[in-house]
Amino acid sequence: MKKRMFFWIALFLKMQFPGFCQSTEFIDTNALTETKIKLNGYVRGASYFGGEIYEFTNIFSEVRFNAEARFDQGNLKADVRMRTGSEFEERFNDFEIKELYGSFQNERAHLSIGNQIIEWGRTDGYNPTNYLSPKNYFFLTDDMDDQLLSNFMVRLKYSINPAIDLDFILSPVYRPSQYRFDLIQIGQNIQFAEFAQPSLQFKNMGFACRLNADYPIAGFSISYFNGYSTFHGFNNKETLFEPANGSLSILNEPKPFRKQAIGIDFAIPTSFMIIRGETAYNLPTDKEKGMYIPNEDIYYVMGVEKEIMGFRWILQYIGRFIPHFESLSAPNALHYDMNNPIEQIKFVLDMTDYEMSAFNRKLFGQQYEFGHAVSLFISKSFAFDLVKAELAGMYDFQTEEWMLRPKVSWQINDRIRIGIGGCYLNGPEKSLFNYSSGIMNGLSVDFRVYF
Repeated sequence: MKKRMFFWIALFLKMQFPGFCQSTEFIDTNALTETKIKLNGYVRGASYFGGEIYEFTNIFSEVRFNAEARFDQGNLKADVRMRTGSEFEERFNDFEIKELYGSFQNERAHLSIGNQIIEWGRTDGYNPTNYLSPKNYFFLTDDMDDQLLSNFMVRLKYSINPAIDLDFILSPVYRPSQYRFDLIQIGQNIQFAEFAQPSLQFKNMGFACRLNADYPIAGFSISYFNGYSTFHGFNNKETLFEPANGSLSILNEPKPFRKQAIGIDFAIPTSFMIIRGETAYNLPTDKEKGMYIPNEDIYYVMGVEKEIMGFRWILQYIGRFIPHFESLSAPNALHYDMNNPIEQIKFVLDMTDYEMSAFNRKLFGQQYEFGHAVSLFISKSFAFDLVKAELAGMYDFQTEEWMLRPKVSWQINDRIRIGIGGCYLNGPEKSLFNYSSGIMNGLSVDFRVYF
C-alpha cells in the first residue's frame, strides 16, 4: 500500500511539475492562471545510538519533498517524508504526510484547511499555550522539529489591522502525542492496551481562538481552548491477581481527556534584552472519571533572552501551581488482613491504583502543589555562520531531574549539512527521566543533502 502510494505521488509530481528536482525557487508554470510552484527538500541519513537499552535506537534514511503552489489568492502546501530503516530494533518503511493543506486569503482573512502544524506561544521550548500540535516524543534525532505532528484543522485568521489579528481554529479529528512507555520497564507485569481514540463526532471536536497583537514595543496574545488535550494519561483497565501463587498482571490503557484552557503570553524587547512570559490556566473536565485526568493547574514560564559576547542566552523559570492539591497516600498493609484472600486482593488493587495515580501525576508534572524548574539555552555561530553550536539544559528543583542536550551543525556548502548532537537525562529512581534515560540518552548524527 505504501509503495503504491509513493508511486502515484512520484508519478503525479513528474507529470505536473517536470524537472521538479532541479528547482528550489518559485517558477511560473502557467502565465494564464499565474500559478507558481516551489519545490525543494532533502535526502538524509540519520542515526541515534549509544543508549543503554538499544545500541542503535534508530538508523534510517529519509527523503523530504516540500511543495508549495501559489495562484491568485490561493495556496497549496505539502510536506511529505518517506523514510526507511530500523527503530527500536524493528525494521520500518514509513510514509508520513507532515503537512498537507490548502488556503485562501485576501487583504483581511486567511482560511486554511487540512493537516497543519500550529504552534502558539512566545517562550522557548516550554509553551503553556501551545494547545494544538501533538508530538512524537520518541522519534529521536538531532532536530526537535522532527517530533512535531500535524493534525487536521480548519483555521480562519482575520486581521483587524496590521498589528492585531484574530485566530479561530476547529479541530474535528483528535490526534494525541505519542509516548512509548511500552518500551520501558516501569514495573513488573505491566502491559499497555491500544489507545482509546475518541470517536469522530461533533461532541469530540476541539476549538481554539486567539487574539494576537504585535507592536514594535511589545507583542502579546490572549487565547482559549476547549477540546481534547494533546497529552494523555493512563487508566488502569484490568488487574489480575492470584493470591495462591502471588502472580499479578496489570493492563493500562492510554486514554485522552478534555479540558478548557485560558492563556496569555507576551514578549517585550528592550535595549538590552527580550523579556518573555506565558501562562495557561488548565481546567480538565470530568476529573472524577478516572486517574488518567489531571488536576486543574496554572502552568507558567518567564524568561529573558540576551546576547553576551556573541553568545545567545535564553534563561527561563518554569512553574506550575495546583490550586486544589491533595497528596497521595500509599495503602498501608497493616490496615489489611493479609491472611484473608479477599483482603489481599483489595490491597493489591488499592496499591495498583496508587502507583498508577502517582505515575500519571509524574506525566502531568503534578507531584507537588508548586513546581519549580529552570531551563537554559545557549547558542553561538562560528566561521561566518557556517558552524553553529547549541546547548540546552533543564533542572527541576522539586523532582531533582535534569537534562542536557548539546548540538553542533556544520553547513559544509549550500547543499550539504552535517549535525552531531546528544541527549542526557538523569533523575531519581522511578522518575520520568529515570524511566526514559535508557532510551533517550545517546548521540545523534544527521547528514543532509538539500535540493
